[in-house]
Amino acid sequence: MAKVTSKHDAVLHLPSGPSIRPGATVNVPEWDTVKDSDIVKAWLAAEVITVEEAEDEKPKDTKTEK
Repeated sequence: MAKVTSKHDAVLHLPSGPSIRPGATVNVPEWDTVKDSDIVKAWLAAEVITVEEAEDEKPKDTKTEK
């Protein structure tokens, strides 16, 4: 899951169905699938949306301290 925030001045419709109003944040449980969409990739590159992934879904740091 991820929290997606719109920085756009119009409503954005995610491929999975949810709509995000300007300045709003929505939970996107199917983020692992949605993030591979070409439109979502373009929005991220253009900084039209920001994403905060859930802690348990973020890549783990594989470094170990000695």
